[in-house]
Amino acid sequence: MKRAVSVVISLIILAGCFSVAAEVVTGVVIDAMSGEPLVGAMVYVRQKPADGAMTGLDGSFRLTTGITAPELVCSYLGYTRKTLTGDFSSPVEIRMEE
Repeated sequence: MKRAVSVVISLIILAGCFSVAAEVVTGVVIDAMSGEPLVGAMVYVRQKPADGAMTGLDGSFRLTTGITAPELVCSYLGYTRKTLTGDFSSPVEIRMEE
């Protein structure tokens, strides 16, 4: 009986771990006109603005959203802020316009 109870408790804890699995979004931010990567652009989840990522030297970013259907926001000085929704299961290309 004790063994059955411990198995049930273990399964409940394991199920809880999987339910909080974070969604990871990867991609690149580029200039829409030139196609050049934008270094230092900010990409964040609209629902959780404190959780963001800054693009690297190649314009790439990796962001752990913590939610399954995030709304991404990208901003860069001198460019129009862009909001994206949709499926982010594959790498995202964000084209920023001045």
